[in-house]
Amino acid sequence: MAGSSLGGNAIRRMSIGATPIKRVSLGSVLVWSNAADPAGINKNAQQQALDVNGGWIAITGYVARSGFPLTSVATGGFVASSDGTLSVTAQITWGSGGNLGTHRTGVGVNGANLVLTGDVTDQAVSTVSGTIEVRAGDVVGLVGMFTNGSFGANTVQAGAGTYLAATPI
Repeated sequence: MAGSSLGGNAIRRMSIGATPIKRVSLGSVLVWSNAADPAGINKNAQQQALDVNGGWIAITGYVARSGFPLTSVATGGFVASSDGTLSVTAQITWGSGGNLGTHRTGVGVNGANLVLTGDVTDQAVSTVSGTIEVRAGDVVGLVGMFTNGSFGANTVQAGAGTYLAATPI
């Protein structure tokens, strides 16, 4: 939550003894939180020629997703606003062209460091959802895997069909 400070210094953590506090409210009004901001990104341009031999590839090039105004976008994903646990949902829409092959969607932190992977599918859309841990400043993005298909099917499509959305838990 932006703007919470003491003596001009941002309040980053609070605790009672050794027990961390995640949120402070006055009545029903949230006045401080160290939970990460919700974030959402969409792929902003097609990404061609993923590894046809089945290696995980970082998907790059994003714009903020509608409904996620606090998202800080980086080339490789969104920037986590603080430490915490995020519930994430991700989807990659793949190109067409002959044999679709098999696809997987994953979530990577700081590049292709996998933290969450979806099931293998032979469909034009692959998805993953779950929870991940992040640190403030981590870049969270999509990673994809493509195997055994035609060249055109290894293209990651742009737009709202290829996305990553995250909400703090």
